[in-house]
Amino acid sequence: MSADLTRDVLAVRTTQGTELWDVRQTQPDRVTPPRRVARLDGGVGSLAPDGRAYAAAGASGLAVMESDDGVTWSTRPVDLDDDLTPLAIHWQDADRFLVLATSAARTGNHVLLDCSVALGRCDERYDDPTGTLEIPTQ
Repeated sequence: MSADLTRDVLAVRTTQGTELWDVRQTQPDRVTPPRRVARLDGGVGSLAPDGRAYAAAGASGLAVMESDDGVTWSTRPVDLDDDLTPLAIHWQDADRFLVLATSAARTGNHVLLDCSVALGRCDERYDDPTGTLEIPTQ
C-alpha cells in the first residue's frame, strides 16, 4: 500500500486498486472527515503535482482522471501500444507524464514513454535493452 497527497487530494494505492479522497477541510471550526470521490482498478498510477489529475494503468489501458474541484472526476483515455505494460508513472508538469513500461515484444527491455493528456497519446523516448532503467515515483 502507498499514498500520494497533493493539494486536497489523497490517492491511496492498494492491492485492489486506487482510491481518490477529498481531504479538504470545509468547516473551519471542526475537522471534516475525508470523502472517497473515485475508485480505479489497477495498481500503477501517479497523482499530478497540482492534484488535478491522476494517471493510471489498468486492465482497460492507460487513462487520466481529471478534476477542477477535487470532487468530480472525469476520465480521458491515453493511447498506449497493446504490448506495453506500465511499471511506473511520473508527472513532469500539468500535462505531461513519463511512463516506464515493459514490452511483450521486446522481452527484458524497459521502454520510456513521454505522454500528454492534451494530445491523448504517448511517444516512445528510449528503449533500454538492459531492463535497468528506472524513473522516480511520487
